[in-house]
Amino acid sequence: MFDPVSEDIPGSDIITPTRIEHIIMNSHGSDLYGMMYRTRGKGRHPTAVILHGFPGHERNFDLGQVLCRAGWNVLIFHYRGSWGSEGDFSFHNVLEDVSTALSFLRDGRKARRLGVDTGRIVLIGHSMGAWAALLTGLEDDGLREIGAIAPFNFSALGELGRDRLTKKLIERDLKEMTRPLKGVTVDDVFDEIWGAGDEFDISLRCSDLKEKRVLLVGAERDTVSIPELHHLPVLEALKGNGQVDLKSVMIDSDHSFTDRRIALSRAVLEWLEER
Repeated sequence: MFDPVSEDIPGSDIITPTRIEHIIMNSHGSDLYGMMYRTRGKGRHPTAVILHGFPGHERNFDLGQVLCRAGWNVLIFHYRGSWGSEGDFSFHNVLEDVSTALSFLRDGRKARRLGVDTGRIVLIGHSMGAWAALLTGLEDDGLREIGAIAPFNFSALGELGRDRLTKKLIERDLKEMTRPLKGVTVDDVFDEIWGAGDEFDISLRCSDLKEKRVLLVGAERDTVSIPELHHLPVLEALKGNGQVDLKSVMIDSDHSFTDRRIALSRAVLEWLEER
């Protein structure tokens, strides 16, 4: 039996083969640049949007390829102010840009052209992307399935940053991470997090996800989204709210799952196929 995690697609489809399409979406006056893996075969296909982190050195293209081999379309794009997309970066802009991507895929004409099954669009985010996916799920009634890989809770970072010495240590890393981003400084990062308050705290706002399918994937050796600060509080909040359909997986790896990419891909694909 064909295994899309470890095997190439058997045979070929000359008429509608697997392919890559360049995507440009306009979000609040700025063009966002991305790409879409178009799965083989005619008609509409379930579609996943993979959201990268902050700033997005790991963009999970290999996961996209696995899902595409398994019969999914996969959209991967860059938020405003990141990796060449127009505009300035901010966390609020990230949330708006995710909503823009969903609207883009749900547009009737675009959905027909791209072969998108608008009845099954899934958000799968990594790190900041997982944070954005969960918060988007709170507001978007049409979004029924959310995958959160090594979720990062920015409210937890904000609390750590209130200690002056700890903030200085964090700033050293943030300075490097903001280099690929346009229009944002380290001070901007903290100011936006502190200004947002509970709005950015996914562990406090999970109750509205109760009726949705949620996958949480944590990394045991994660020194960025430290499980005790980020993954576990979200998991406990979801459990405490009586989450109807929740799956949690822990993988022995680092924040980017660098040495466990196959395990990560299999965990995500198995969750998608459980429906």
